[in-house]
Amino acid sequence: MMLFAIKRAFLWAKHHWVIIALIAYTAVMWLVFRRNVDAAMDVLTAKQKSYNDQIAALKDRHHEEILKKDKLFETYKSTIGQIEEKFAKQQKELKVEEKQRVKERVASSKGEPDVIKAEIEEMFGFAFVDPVDP
Repeated sequence: MMLFAIKRAFLWAKHHWVIIALIAYTAVMWLVFRRNVDAAMDVLTAKQKSYNDQIAALKDRHHEEILKKDKLFETYKSTIGQIEEKFAKQQKELKVEEKQRVKERVASSKGEPDVIKAEIEEMFGFAFVDPVDP
């Protein structure tokens, strides 16, 4: 009886050898590619770690650039403030000097309006126009 079962199994395998070959091929491929999956997972994990490290480095660099930009902006604001103070001081000094020059011209003209007008026109570079009476 055992011999009969072996003969029958052999006969079935002879007629359906494609199914057996397909099962064997699938088993071999599963074993071969299983090793490659582990290697691929290792590569993927290493790439993910590298990506996270690069993102952290970029965030640090971005933060440093923002701090530098803020510091430069503060320097800019303080420099502009100093320049404005100097300009205002110079403008005030110029106004005082101009007033002094006008006083000197008025005093030297001895109260003559036409001489005062001519000197002021010469000093400041504009023409005097008499207002029109309505």
